[in-house]
Amino acid sequence: MKDEGLQPATSNKSTNEIVLKRGDKNMVKLSSYVFLFALSVMFVLPLMSNADERKANQDLQADQKDRQGEETLKDGKITSDKWISNGSELGPWWLKSSKKYDPIPLPLLYHLEGDYSFTQLDGNVDAAYNKGRVNLILRKNIFTNQIEYGICKNETTIPSAAGDITTRVEEQNLMESISIDFFDYMSFMAGIEWKRDDLKYVENRYTYYGGPFFYIIDTPEYNLSAGAFYGYEENEYMNDELKKLNPLANVPDYNSDGIRFMQYFTWFITKDIMFRESADYMHYLKKEDGNDLYRWKLSFGLNVGITENISVFSSYITEHSLSLAAINFGAEEKDTKLSVGIRFSL
Repeated sequence: MKDEGLQPATSNKSTNEIVLKRGDKNMVKLSSYVFLFALSVMFVLPLMSNADERKANQDLQADQKDRQGEETLKDGKITSDKWISNGSELGPWWLKSSKKYDPIPLPLLYHLEGDYSFTQLDGNVDAAYNKGRVNLILRKNIFTNQIEYGICKNETTIPSAAGDITTRVEEQNLMESISIDFFDYMSFMAGIEWKRDDLKYVENRYTYYGGPFFYIIDTPEYNLSAGAFYGYEENEYMNDELKKLNPLANVPDYNSDGIRFMQYFTWFITKDIMFRESADYMHYLKKEDGNDLYRWKLSFGLNVGITENISVFSSYITEHSLSLAAINFGAEEKDTKLSVGIRFSL
């Protein structure tokens, strides 16, 4: 992804040339040649003149269309004959409010991104696994919809009072958000997320949130955005798995509303090198045994482009949380993830 701003595209359309084809003439007598020549003057030359006019009109229309296309791109539009586009002429539009473009682009814009990585996990449990992720962003006018799905699977051995236990490492997450741009600096965002995390013994976690989202910095090099949301979360734990570690473990479901903060930063270091940072914090309003429950996640990533659509990346993620499962075992959950992988974007 490269933030080169709005670059007008130059049309190279060629104008179809009209060629008048004439059939071969039979040999005629000299006396009839004068008559045929007169007919040519009366009929052929007017046809040629009309052809020249048609060609000139076509050239003029093509030039006007080219100029109109260039002006359209300068104003933030995309050629009107497209109903869907990746918006490459607009730069990284998915990092900006649609109100940044005047007028707002007409087609349905899409941005598709996916990656596959190898991840080393350290923390309460040490493991290595492969992870896949795909992210689709669609925008029509002031409405933006984002859908993301990620999955990783493997097995690891963890110590317990009964000895080492081999357990699966599976994490899945599915999220969808919808935002409505009211200004070039602010939108309203609402979303829903589902997560399953074996390492945290979360069978199902459903998170609902909504609130204002702000575009704080928007330059060719830097993009900074953040949002503050009111949310509600439902947590269901894997008690069967927890009992393998502690036969007395019985973690009830935990449902609570809360306050959530999300922040994103992108730095386009060069044309092909990009730095990403993001933060996500959720503070639950319902206390448990006098404890304030929370979770937060901080991520750093470096992306290096190989081709226009393919890049390699490395990321570092740290996660901390104090949940009912953590309280049950008397320890805060801490994990760090170091990943390297390959990414595509369209």
